Amino acid sequence: ALKGSKSALFTDSWEIKLNATNKIWTPGFDTVFMNKFGYDIIPFMEEGLDSFPDVRYDYMLLLDEYVTEGFYKPYVRKCKELGAWSRVQCLASPTDVMTTDGLVDIPETESMLNNPNYSLVVSSAACLASKPIVSSETFTCMYGFPATYLRQEQTADLKMVADAMFAQGVNHHVYHGMPYNPKGVDSIDFFATTYFGPGGSLENELGAFNSYMEKVSGHMQKGRSYSDVAVYIPYEDGVMKGAYPPERQRVWVWGEYELRYIFPPEELIGYQPLWINRHYLSRSKLENGKLLIGDAAFSSLYVDVEYMDYRALQKVLELAQQGFPICFKNLPSQPGKLKMEGYQDMVRKIIALPNVSDQWDQVSVQPPIISGDSIPDFWCRVTEDGDYLIFLAQPLAKGLEYPVYSGQSKMERSVFRTLEFNFNGKKEKKNIEFKPYQSVLLKLSSKGEIEEVDIQFVPEDPIVRERMPQRMHF
Repeated sequence: ALKGSKSALFTDSWEIKLNATNKIWTPGFDTVFMNKFGYDIIPFMEEGLDSFPDVRYDYMLLLDEYVTEGFYKPYVRKCKELGAWSRVQCLASPTDVMTTDGLVDIPETESMLNNPNYSLVVSSAACLASKPIVSSETFTCMYGFPATYLRQEQTADLKMVADAMFAQGVNHHVYHGMPYNPKGVDSIDFFATTYFGPGGSLENELGAFNSYMEKVSGHMQKGRSYSDVAVYIPYEDGVMKGAYPPERQRVWVWGEYELRYIFPPEELIGYQPLWINRHYLSRSKLENGKLLIGDAAFSSLYVDVEYMDYRALQKVLELAQQGFPICFKNLPSQPGKLKMEGYQDMVRKIIALPNVSDQWDQVSVQPPIISGDSIPDFWCRVTEDGDYLIFLAQPLAKGLEYPVYSGQSKMERSVFRTLEFNFNGKKEKKNIEFKPYQSVLLKLSSKGEIEEVDIQFVPEDPIVRERMPQRMHF
């Protein structure tokens, strides 16, 4: 399988249940835990770990080490040894997932079993770890579970989902898909997929759709992702909170630590904010007023969390004392059972500094790259020549949630947005027309010119079908 051109070895999303009644354990875990944290975890496990959020935080820290050191790092090493890329979905692993995403060669996300917003976690990690490709297992359970409207999929709906993913930083799609069938047989279906095989509803438009996907992916692989504002990801909050409320749980979704429903602050949308976690924050360095890590160069840090690890807070204090602009929305608490001395003193020192404020407009260094009313979801790449490539997703791609209903992409007339672009010291206002089913790709040149790049693909008008009942809570 690995002969010929270089291939990738794939690891799918983590689907071992870590919920209220099922905790991951291995012989010797309690001894290692005692040595690391200085107390016995067994009584808390027996009473129910989820009744003790601080203990659960310590448990997850150690579990993260086991999973990262025992699987992800050896897996990446083995792939390199075999001359292959590691292509991995770290989704739902019991780790600080941005860190594990950054370990692999090709971090991968998924939709629509995950809403597109989750993909920002993966694309942020890719940027911070200098990984040029952000892959996606796209079109899983497009219309729901199980097998809703299978073989009746509509290209316009697929394009809407793909555009939503491009606008979250994805630049490589793996279609999901078509199951392997015995020779001469085409009757075996997979309940969680979109059918791309012969005789399916997508067949007539598939060639043109593939060309569109190839063209946009190619543009979005140029250069590096644009960066300006780093937002501290609420991973510690997720671990401390525990389970999602029942209405957000699925058979494949349980805990807040999975980060499936997080969004950057609304006031930052035009900046293309990127998530950052403790791992990357601790490895960043401040040079000439910019916070540098991987491909990112941030001009400010935004912190709006209820809990922050002691080590992360130390780094925030260090940056604040060096004059780096920080929006510090809340006064965080320390997670974990054993509290380090001086935590609240560090918080007080941070908020006392003049370059720290709980008001964004007091610390923002420059205007957003895009401003205006009703900004569509977008993604910006900066090329080696200093040009900006901005993919503006069709308006109906904004805020997609599982499941898409059949025909949701139907668009009968153009939609217009007046947007202002701030780049290379210039401000340019432009009226953008989103024709039916069309996203827009703009090239903002280093000379201050704005050019629209042709990415047109017009699918057939979809049929709006009945929304089918879904199996979600079982």
